[in-house]
Amino acid sequence: MTNGQTRRGILRRGGAGLAAIGTTALAGCASELPLIGDGDGDEDDSEPAIEAWLTDPEPADFLRESYEVRDREFRERNFRYQDPSVVFDNDDRLSYDDLWGRLVRDAVNVPAMDLDWQLVQHVDWWLDLVHTDSGANVTERVRPEVHVLAGSLDPDAIAAHLEDESTGDVVAAGTAHGFDLYELGSFRFALRDDFAVRTLSDVWIDSDAVLEYVLAARWDGGDSDGPRRWADDDHAGPLLAERGSGQFSNAAVFPPRDPTEEPAYDWEWQTGLVGTARSLAVDGETTTVTDAFCYESADDAALDALEGFVETNRDIDDGAFPTLEEYTVERSSDAESVLVLTGTARTSAIVGSNGPEPDA
Repeated sequence: MTNGQTRRGILRRGGAGLAAIGTTALAGCASELPLIGDGDGDEDDSEPAIEAWLTDPEPADFLRESYEVRDREFRERNFRYQDPSVVFDNDDRLSYDDLWGRLVRDAVNVPAMDLDWQLVQHVDWWLDLVHTDSGANVTERVRPEVHVLAGSLDPDAIAAHLEDESTGDVVAAGTAHGFDLYELGSFRFALRDDFAVRTLSDVWIDSDAVLEYVLAARWDGGDSDGPRRWADDDHAGPLLAERGSGQFSNAAVFPPRDPTEEPAYDWEWQTGLVGTARSLAVDGETTTVTDAFCYESADDAALDALEGFVETNRDIDDGAFPTLEEYTVERSSDAESVLVLTGTARTSAIVGSNGPEPDA
């Protein structure tokens, strides 16, 4: 982290007061709070860590040269973020089961206690492909996967662990952006003293292209001719702007929902829904909840429908908003197609809950 300060150190020095800054009055600018992690390893870099890593590729950016896309169906892109220290700092209320990503941490031999944050993202398509040589057609689900671990890391120790665990199949693949690059089957690793990146691809996707795109988007994205990020998208950008701040965060964007065939009236809040985001800022017994809902148009963003859904899903055993209270649901001041919920809930109830899943 910049100037030798880690997110964990900031949290411990600032205590609950910093976490409580949360999201209640800062939606739209909360991504600039230290809780998200402004300093992420580059002295002159002030971009929020999450947004800088979230990519928005096209299938052709990853596809192997032997295939071409005849048709495609975009399904979803999503991310999930956590600050692992929140579980250790609140282990009287949270379970270690609330941590995820154990397999990735094991792969690089970095325990959760040594991380400032951990992030995973997916891009999901159905592709109708044609083999350029044989002309054969194939329809497949393609889902590149990207994991990022941030903290004070030892890249040499991680590389040695990969070598020990792989029976000698690890291949050094040069450097990029100060990272040492490694190949291990369908996995690619980029290691630096502040980040470890792991990407996973499949038979249809060029493994090297996945990692190359992720690193390029992180350092060269944001320009008109550079790799695309979520923030460049007309729907994902406004959604991210309202996602709030917290130690747990997730979001997804997808094609417009049409719940009209479902019998339950309260599903009408999903009409035209194209994205959701949730941020949880844990402050001991209670947690500040920020949920953002992005719709295809301002007309689809029906405030009454969402308010009705929230009000009927706040009971202790509800999956969406268990124990939610003192909450508001408002239209974003910057994007009329985005609705924002803020409130508080019991930490033990809301952390790990399913949230307002679009297909619930």
